[in-house]
Amino acid sequence: MTEKIPLLSIKNLSVNFSGKSAIQDVSFHIYSGETIAIIGESGSGKSVTALSILQLLPYPTATHPKGSIRFCGQELMGLKESALNKIRGKKIAMIFQEPMSSLNPLHTVERQIKEVFLLHQGIYDYRQMIELLNLVQLNNPEGKAAAYPHQLSGGERQRVMIAMALAGKPELLIADEPTTALDVTTQAEILTLIKDLQKRFNMALLLITHDLSVARKMARTVIVMKDGHVVESGDVEKVFTNPSQPYTQHLMACEPTCKKAKLDNKAPVILQVRDLNVKFPIKTGFFRRITGYMHAVAGVSFTLAKGQTLGVVGESGSGKTTMALAILRLISSQGIIALEGKSIGTLSQSLMRPLRKRMQIVFQDPFASLSPRMTVEQIVEEGLVLHSPLLTREDRRVKILEALHAVGLDHSLKDRYPHALSGGQRQRVAIARALILDPALLILDEPTSALDRSIQADVLTLLATLQRQRHLSYIFISHDLKSVQALSHHVIVLRGGKVVESGTSEALFNAPQHPYTQHLLHAAYNIFPA
Repeated sequence: MTEKIPLLSIKNLSVNFSGKSAIQDVSFHIYSGETIAIIGESGSGKSVTALSILQLLPYPTATHPKGSIRFCGQELMGLKESALNKIRGKKIAMIFQEPMSSLNPLHTVERQIKEVFLLHQGIYDYRQMIELLNLVQLNNPEGKAAAYPHQLSGGERQRVMIAMALAGKPELLIADEPTTALDVTTQAEILTLIKDLQKRFNMALLLITHDLSVARKMARTVIVMKDGHVVESGDVEKVFTNPSQPYTQHLMACEPTCKKAKLDNKAPVILQVRDLNVKFPIKTGFFRRITGYMHAVAGVSFTLAKGQTLGVVGESGSGKTTMALAILRLISSQGIIALEGKSIGTLSQSLMRPLRKRMQIVFQDPFASLSPRMTVEQIVEEGLVLHSPLLTREDRRVKILEALHAVGLDHSLKDRYPHALSGGQRQRVAIARALILDPALLILDEPTSALDRSIQADVLTLLATLQRQRHLSYIFISHDLKSVQALSHHVIVLRGGKVVESGTSEALFNAPQHPYTQHLLHAAYNIFPA
């Protein structure tokens, strides 16, 4: 009987960065049509392993002390750039985590896919490109082909990335965190699409993810990495149901849970929103005349009490972030917004400025929201300089250290820059920057979606602890329904800018009434029929 030959075989792969070990002795193989998932926390070596396959690491900073990477029997280690370019994109394609940073913002979708066709097939056919966009289930492919990346939603951009990867008809597809930044329903659609396309073209799939549920749904074999080493591997069901290594057991146990603050029915109202509306003008024609309006938020109303968390869920484009920006008075809106009993909806910017320290926001990606040119101390101090100018330098330093301590950061980190911190540490700095102003309201816009599972749990526990200690009120925006359920007391569900369902967290998650809410829960938990 002829032995089956692997499509890709990696043996004893090691990578050093400036002489320091990043991964050591990583070995595995993948056959045609097979799916392997590599899981682990940030810094475990998942992406370094994937980038090594295509020799995309920043050489000469990155070096391979030893190891072998064979594709279709050909050794890729040390292969000349001209030979590698015949494999990259054509035989082995890669889908990256953030399509907005992977796609060229200056070129249309058509031009970017055309470039792939010309590079790997030597010819370009518009009809073939449209067929490809239809294949990845992109609505209105002709219109989307003429669009730029910023004009597409997150799910549409990821579909374009998949189309570009398929243009070369690869035998191996590497997907590096392809759904991390997407909402639950879009995530489910993209994963289903990738799986269907894999079967259709008999591609092998190497999936890099920190989402354990994604790995379990997609792969038959799983590899668990920690600190550059493979700590466990095998059949996905066996590893998930009976992990043998302590680290794997730790990963499986990291559910996004926390001890919620108890509700006080007599607590005063911190925020009252009534009939909030946000609309953006639609401009057409050569002179860009306003020909209509797009209603991003339509008639949203809710009340938030002191010490309470309001969860806000919905797909991308549902109006979650737009609503938050309107509440913060960062975009124009109509309706009533009352903070601590004072109407702020019509206040001028000069009158709003003293109130801004009472409501702060923590963004999704701390690496993007923290200045790379400022130290941790300068980042946390910035709000004090603006809102408390009479404080002395020493007084500010005391408050900075108190804020760092409150979010569980060591004082020694105050002189570091954001790039020298982990993802969880950066998010704690962002929380400290908001807390130092002693706000009454904290808006959390996807604060855990870009973090590892264990770090998500840590951040949620931190937020719950801070809420109990400081009686903070949260608006928690997230597409991670498990995190919303863990932290929120009440939840509103947005669709098309409108509230389609609202209620207590327990009622909404245990007995959702609206079909759209049931659809969201099905995508996240597989509880209800689609």
